[in-house]
Amino acid sequence: MFRRDLGNVTQPDLDAGHVDIVTDRLRLSPVGPQHSDAVVAGLGDEDVARNLARVPYPYTVKDFDAYLADLAEMNRNGELCLAISDWKTEAFLGFIGLRGGSPHPEIGYWLVKDYWGKGVMKEAAAALLDHVFAISDETVIGSGHFVDNPRSGKVLDFLGFRETGISKVHSLARGEDVDHRDMELTREAYFGLGTEANGGRQRARTRGNSYAMDY
Repeated sequence: MFRRDLGNVTQPDLDAGHVDIVTDRLRLSPVGPQHSDAVVAGLGDEDVARNLARVPYPYTVKDFDAYLADLAEMNRNGELCLAISDWKTEAFLGFIGLRGGSPHPEIGYWLVKDYWGKGVMKEAAAALLDHVFAISDETVIGSGHFVDNPRSGKVLDFLGFRETGISKVHSLARGEDVDHRDMELTREAYFGLGTEANGGRQRARTRGNSYAMDY
């Protein structure tokens, strides 16, 4: 979940380009106008919107159109925003992305409620982290979740993220500041190097044979 106002933002050290990542079950591909109806429906569920910092509720087509208008600038800044879909059925499942953060770039995501509890986000996040660490020099990735959203916390814990503190982050959907668990992941923890091996062990369990295309 992306935080809203971060002060001294560090932009991701990568060329967004056209990224298309495929795993055993999922495809992570660029967001476009074709996703409008599915995104509005997914974020129209209050249980989804309330767990995100920068998403208003109710969420409308105008909100999605405004988001699309910002994507070109985001891509120029080396940020990624990818739609998650089932590559067999082409069903839309949610969003995942990487954007500038403070003090490190941050990964954020959301999932359509019907797909909660199926391991989708663990697989999608592992695939994106593989990509980012492979093509950039990033050594630390930030993230976090509202403390009353333990599902998201389990995803980050699984991948090797560690808590760095608790802060207050404003939720547009709730219209208030909410306790937020700040977290970060080191390259060493994710790939299981040195003494920080947990992330590497967990990562290996997310999928069998996956591959990424960057073109």
